[in-house]
Amino acid sequence: MKKLITCTIAAVVVVLLFKSVANGQCSVKIIGTPAIGNPLRAGFQSSSSLQVLIWQLNGTTVFNSYKAEFSKKGITVAGGTSSGNASNQLFGPGDVYADDQDNVYVLDGYNNRVQKWEARASSGTTVAGGNGLGGAPSQLYLPQGFYVDQEGSVLIADLYNNRVQKWVTNANTGVTVAGGNSYGSAPNQLNVPHDVYADQDGNLYITDGDNNRVQKWAPGATTGVTVAGGNGPGNSASQLNSPFSIFADAEGNLYISDRANDRVQKWAPGATTGTTVAGFSEGSDSTQLNDPRGIYVSKDGTIYVADYFNNRIQKYIPGMNYGITVAGDLKAGKSATRFSTPSGVFVSAKGDLYVADEGNNRVQKFTAQNTINTKYTPKVPGTYQVIAVFANGCRDTSEVIIVPESYAAYKAGNTAQLAATKKDASYQLFPNPATSVTNFSFVCAANENYVVEVADLTGRVIRSIVVTGKIGNNMVNIATGELSAGVYVVSLKSKTAVVKSFKLYKE
Repeated sequence: MKKLITCTIAAVVVVLLFKSVANGQCSVKIIGTPAIGNPLRAGFQSSSSLQVLIWQLNGTTVFNSYKAEFSKKGITVAGGTSSGNASNQLFGPGDVYADDQDNVYVLDGYNNRVQKWEARASSGTTVAGGNGLGGAPSQLYLPQGFYVDQEGSVLIADLYNNRVQKWVTNANTGVTVAGGNSYGSAPNQLNVPHDVYADQDGNLYITDGDNNRVQKWAPGATTGVTVAGGNGPGNSASQLNSPFSIFADAEGNLYISDRANDRVQKWAPGATTGTTVAGFSEGSDSTQLNDPRGIYVSKDGTIYVADYFNNRIQKYIPGMNYGITVAGDLKAGKSATRFSTPSGVFVSAKGDLYVADEGNNRVQKFTAQNTINTKYTPKVPGTYQVIAVFANGCRDTSEVIIVPESYAAYKAGNTAQLAATKKDASYQLFPNPATSVTNFSFVCAANENYVVEVADLTGRVIRSIVVTGKIGNNMVNIATGELSAGVYVVSLKSKTAVVKSFKLYKE
């Protein structure tokens, strides 16, 4: 006996195949035919500044692709032959710089000198200090940070001499350009300065470590002005705690590795407080830092941090609150892929990464790669989209595409489904798969109005047909010629419920 029912409109789920359309300067779209096993690609107007791709299935992240900006293995370009003071050795290198000719300058801390290693050289030449530990004009006292200008002059934060020394090219002695009045907190004093940076106008920015402030010294000035911190040690927005390295961008923003607070602070010109742009607590996950030291900031605002005790270099893209590891892997080691307490970081004009690998007494170079994996191959049906993050912090999400279940899988499942209906012919959908038309037949127990719906897999109704049902057999013709190839849901609905629904495959 056939089961008599009151007919309910079934929603036909239609899988629409479409491509996203770019909607801005830093936009992303998905290119390719949505199908299981068929590679899709994230497309852009320009991918040169692309940093991160996040592929999502039904709103959940299934794959992340980061820009492989540098080679995985470093090449030793200075030191690396155990600690020592010979010309081919380094001892506790704290900072690094590379010029346009690939000459490498190294702040050789425990040797109280700065060494210059010409490209592919096996030993270095002393360009500052190197006359033993002391406070004479020709000496340095455990320096940790420096700055090299375009003429090759070297500015050195001379830590325990509480001064900044400038050594011009070929000089035998340095000239004090800031501090040098014993340690203290007066405007003409410094207290264990860790680093120095010179802007295009010759202003010096100095991380005055034990004074927990940054001092700005104008060219020729005999005193400095506090431009960040100076409110005692602490972790509030107006404070610093043992600031280490410093970088100034073209707009005058200061980036400070706030060492004891395990963060990097950005201070705008004239600001009385800073904003945390990297690191939010001590630790080793992607949002954390552990004793940040050297920093470098690219023109697009990307920050590179020498994460000292995590033995890695972290990269922070503007607008993102987590870092991406671009070198190192948390474990200390001497291999080409590892560091031992990296202290300095620099990105050259060619895009190569240089790291002062302090514990290994060497400088490692990671050559620029500038590649990113833009492809993803769906393995299961569902709704896909991709999120792109660019170097300037711009972020865009593609339009959604639907990857249908495979034809073979659908046909196997649907054959079983249709076979079951032969035992109860109250409902049938045929032909299925369909080309230009399919028929939906059903049996009703009462005269009643019903609705037959065709919907895509997101539940969006594509077509709705009102049917005046009569007792007995009924059949509705559904035109499918204009539907895109894919999977749909056809449903029969009454006033109160869905009576029956089928998947329909459109060839």
